[in-house]
Amino acid sequence: PELERKLDLNGRTLVFELEWNKLADRVVPQARDISRFPANRRDIAVLVAENVAAADVLAECKKVGVNQVVGVNLFDVYRGKGVAEGYKSLAISLILQDTSRTLEEEEIAATVARCVEALKERFQASLRD
Repeated sequence: PELERKLDLNGRTLVFELEWNKLADRVVPQARDISRFPANRRDIAVLVAENVAAADVLAECKKVGVNQVVGVNLFDVYRGKGVAEGYKSLAISLILQDTSRTLEEEEIAATVARCVEALKERFQASLRD
């Protein structure tokens, strides 16, 4: 208020500091080409121990499908009838797409199978029926 009067400013005045060095050090994400080819979605549900973080499961799926998995989303967590005590069911959607061509069904199925296999190895997960 004192500075507002002194500088004859109308309305509310806000003051803030910017740390330019932190802004300059920030890594700018690299843009990727948007694919003209269709995306394919496959949903899986896996059973994992209660102490397994969903974020770790999603990261593992993303890692397995490096170039073709463009999205991994958790859309449901279920505990209850049909799921053993100490376990949870994670429903995950995998979005697969290539920037240079349309993916064949065999390639899509193979990528999903690699994801499931990686989850089995790392988290002792099992595919839920």
